[in-house]
Amino acid sequence: MDFSKKIDYDLLVEKALLDVVKNVLTHLSKYGCPNENCIYITFKTRQKGVKLPDYISKDEKYKDEMTIILEKHFENLSVSDKEFGVTLNFGGNPYYITVPFSAITAFVDSIANFSYAFDVPDIYGEDRFDIVDSSIDPKPHIDYDANRKEEEKKKDGKDKDNIISLDDFRD
Repeated sequence: MDFSKKIDYDLLVEKALLDVVKNVLTHLSKYGCPNENCIYITFKTRQKGVKLPDYISKDEKYKDEMTIILEKHFENLSVSDKEFGVTLNFGGNPYYITVPFSAITAFVDSIANFSYAFDVPDIYGEDRFDIVDSSIDPKPHIDYDANRKEEEKKKDGKDKDNIISLDDFRD
């Protein structure tokens, strides 16, 4: 096991809180938004995977970030593991936008008094959650049989007669 890699708790917390965001959006997609509730989502507009209407993505005002508000007037909210999509009205015209969760910089639920600012790198196109080392097995495999055999080899046959099998005690 390689103990040289540090556990990035900040990244783990952000991943967990993004799961909260996913769950909230999934809830909203099924049940809608309560009357007085507003959800604010701020995201990097140039992050890989963000899909906006052309005139908005070219607008200097939204060259870096944009905040959308989910309240009464949104449709077609869909949520996947990597992104969400929703139809919003821009200038009176409906557009379906797509936002990867890795692009979200802030999430606010005004009624629940919940907010969180995510740490998104300024490197456009980088998915910060792809940098988590997936090679680390959360449940390391311990080969107990191999350990027992190794112990037996060390004894070189000494005291082998003192080994008692549990099967001797079973009915």
